[in-house]
Amino acid sequence: MVNEGRSRSKRVSKKYLSLDGVMNVFIIMSITLYGFFRYKKVNRVTRRNITLKKYKVCFGPILIYLSVNGREKNDANA
Repeated sequence: MVNEGRSRSKRVSKKYLSLDGVMNVFIIMSITLYGFFRYKKVNRVTRRNITLKKYKVCFGPILIYLSVNGREKNDANA
């Protein structure tokens, strides 16, 4: 059953790679850049908890987006 699911996901990713993959990359890049610039602004004000803040600001939205997107794709497949 595990192998069957894996092959199905591979097929799905290949099918949606052309447009969906490009859009996902573009959205993730824009979110990362926005978070990075926001973090730079914060960095000038306060210098404590810098690394934690950076990762939270940059990768929090991306993780949320990926989890939501994965859920949507799973619902579509089922």
